[in-house]
Amino acid sequence: MIAEYKNRIHVLVVAGVLVQLLVPFVAFHESGAAYGAGFALGAAGTLSLVAGFCYYAKARGHHPAWGLLGLVLGLIAIIILAWLPDRTQDEPGGDAAPTAD
Repeated sequence: MIAEYKNRIHVLVVAGVLVQLLVPFVAFHESGAAYGAGFALGAAGTLSLVAGFCYYAKARGHHPAWGLLGLVLGLIAIIILAWLPDRTQDEPGGDAAPTAD
């Protein structure tokens, strides 16, 4: 795994999960404004989660589009991404230099 992406993965995935956990507390109130705020929080949490998954796929040497599985499968996508082989194991130490995209 490319070490450069590890911090980004942790921040984005943890932030996405935490924000999505806040959605039920915000969205299910009596006011209509709370529904809008809940939707916005849910969308922000999902985008953060998917961005973290994209970095995870890229860190393992795969195309970042694999992270889009998070849009459909949510947290189940991380199980699928974990099954993908790590293509960065070629160099000693397990990390390969990041490639320019």
